Amino acid sequence: MKRKSAPLDTEVCYKGKLTKVPGHTNLYRREATYYFRRAVPKALKGTLGRTEILCSLRTKDFTEAKSLCIAKALEVDREFALARAPQSKNALTPALNALTKEQEDALHAAYHAHLLEDDDQARLDGFFDPEDGTIPDWNGQTFEEYGNSIQEFEEGTRKERAAGKRSTFWKSEAHEVASWDGIDLKLVPESLAEKQAIKALQGAAIVASADMQRRNQGDIIPTPEVIFATPEIQPLGRLLSTLKDEWVAEHMRGVSYSPTLGQISG
Repeated sequence: MKRKSAPLDTEVCYKGKLTKVPGHTNLYRREATYYFRRAVPKALKGTLGRTEILCSLRTKDFTEAKSLCIAKALEVDREFALARAPQSKNALTPALNALTKEQEDALHAAYHAHLLEDDDQARLDGFFDPEDGTIPDWNGQTFEEYGNSIQEFEEGTRKERAAGKRSTFWKSEAHEVASWDGIDLKLVPESLAEKQAIKALQGAAIVASADMQRRNQGDIIPTPEVIFATPEIQPLGRLLSTLKDEWVAEHMRGVSYSPTLGQISG
């Protein structure tokens, strides 16, 4: 039975040229304004009566947009959880305190492929050419701007991974990717499983960023096809103490590196 109305979209979604913000799974830009965009899982499309969530974050500030995107992602997560509640498969899936190596590898592979698929789409759409003024339907960035954003994302991810940071962005990404069709995992918040998932996604993001930069140099880097064989769920480990999220506070003080968000989404 489809819901007559869904509170997932808080405003009218506008049509127009959308630019994917590299490294940020749900963050897009239309001209100077940032948007939240997220696909509805296949299993929930019938229940929610839509295929994606798309709405304006009503800001032109990148740092604010990343924070708003995180908040919106959490809101959508709650809506998805409510929609999944009647589904027996999801209800019976235990939340994990720790992941197996196979589960970590599945998260890494899925996120790596996801980021390269986004990159494939950006290149198919094309980039803004200041010489002729052509603006592709879904991309307002120049090729140079796109390359710079990839480099910034990689540098930011490397810093966070090296420092063992697990910001709000990466926590949100970990839980979202874990819920993807074919992976179907639940992570106990602030657990070893969450930390393992974040580490796997950050590693995948670093590898994908390097692949994208090689593509910028003209190298042919195929996007891997991920065939899921969901590993047997084996709850292990114990709940860890709550981790302090420093990323949002750091970026609100003006730390420039990306992500976290922000959204990649790894």
